[in-house]
Formats: sequence, C-alpha cells, structure tokens
Amino acid sequence: MANINLCVAVLIGGVVGYTLKIPSGALVGGMLGGLFAKSFMGLETLRLPYLSFCSQLLVAFVIVAQADVASVRQIPRFIPVAIIYSLVILVFSVFMACFVSKLCKMDLMTAVFSMAPGGLSGLGLAAVESGANASLALVFHVIRVSIVLIAIPFIALLLEKMS
Repeated sequence: MANINLCVAVLIGGVVGYTLKIPSGALVGGMLGGLFAKSFMGLETLRLPYLSFCSQLLVAFVIVAQADVASVRQIPRFIPVAIIYSLVILVFSVFMACFVSKLCKMDLMTAVFSMAPGGLSGLGLAAVESGANASLALVFHVIRVSIVLIAIPFIALLLEKMS
C-alpha cells in the first residue's frame, strides 16, 4: 500500500509540475510530491535496485535519442574545456560540501551529494546507492536546477542584447 501511495503522490506532483510548465516539471513536481507524501504519511524507505537500474537506462535513452548527429560530431573539440570546467566545479563543490557540512551539521557524504554538480536523476540514484540522505541531497538539486532553468534563459537574452 505504501508503494501505491508513493506512486500516486509522485504522479500527482509530476502532473502538477508539468501542467504549471515548471522547468523539468514532471521530475521536480514528482519529487516534491513524493517527498511531501513521505514526510506527512510516514512512508518507509524503499529499496528498489532494479527500478534504479531501469531509470538510469531510460535517462540514457532519452539523452541519446534526443542527440543531434551534427552536434555529436562537434563534441571532440569541446572535451578539453569540458574537463577543465568539470574539475573546477568539482573542486569548488567539495569545498562547499565541507563548508555546508559544518555549517548545517549535515553528514559529509550527504553534503557531497548535495553540492556536487550534476543532474537530479543521476545524483539522486548515486546518493541512494551510496547510503547518503538522498532526499536532503535532492532538495538542494531541485532548488538549484529550478533556479538555473528559470534564470538562464533570461541571462542568455540579456547577454545577447549586450553583445
């Protein structure tokens, strides 16, 4: 019964987020709906290793299916910059994780997953599999991704007009 309640909460949250046209609305709304239900209904933690595996495959499929072949051919010239950028963000994220861990009295593993650059689905799954507090880590990512997805189009337009 707990699985059904959680599924319904995630589904309702996802539909609401998608209907409101929130960036990544189904994902963000579904997570918020599920976390809300777990908080107020006292639902237990579920271990679903095969569901985690399937969701990772689905995310990979969506990304690859949406990839434009012309842009894939451009990838090699961006790899060095992407590696440097990723390493800089990673070092900054580890520093922030140590800071947040001490400031908020959060365990370091959860802080690392909360501050790590990356997407909701991948980091959420990794946090669960590593034993970190995935719910807390995902709250940080939901807020970050929502702010970034809302702000970036406006920033891009502003920068385009300035150049």
